[in-house]
Amino acid sequence: MEVKKQFRDGIVIPREQIEEYIKEDDCVLIGPGMVRDNETETITNTLFTKYPNKQWVIDAGSLQMMDRTKIPKHAILTPHHREFAHAFGSEEVARVGKKYQCIVLLKGEKDIACDEQGNCRVIEGGNPGMTKGGTGDVLAGLVAALACRNDPFLAACAGSYINKKAGDALYVRVGPYFNATDLAGQIPQTMSRLLL
Repeated sequence: MEVKKQFRDGIVIPREQIEEYIKEDDCVLIGPGMVRDNETETITNTLFTKYPNKQWVIDAGSLQMMDRTKIPKHAILTPHHREFAHAFGSEEVARVGKKYQCIVLLKGEKDIACDEQGNCRVIEGGNPGMTKGGTGDVLAGLVAALACRNDPFLAACAGSYINKKAGDALYVRVGPYFNATDLAGQIPQTMSRLLL
């Protein structure tokens, strides 16, 4: 099998070294950029089995290819509505959080975050500019960064709120004509403003 490389802090590392990085990381984001195929399924479920005590943020390809019985406790799932339906059918978001002992951040016009006890928060905001490809990856990355040092439910709620506020700030300046890179660049400014 061809050795594929992954990025870490701007450095390309061979796939066989990924587990060394997982061992030292506080939080692991998996899924963005991963295609929905057997390889993603194998990688995702193998890593969940080997590292069930890591703080995971599960998005995109991994979210769609994961074995639900292997979802690590306290993992943060960040599906949009189609991904949620693919993974969990018509189950309620709060029920999924309780059943799998995870946090679910359902992305949409209004984000819904539910914890392991089924407690939910609705986060409003956002705009049509945030429906572009890659903006969900920005949110997943922000949530993962926050989850390194914070409670996972707080990280999900705060990440959603900050992301929506950043998108709204961009919308005021340029309308819906921004992309994921613009959104990522706006987040530090928005966080700084929110913390004042």
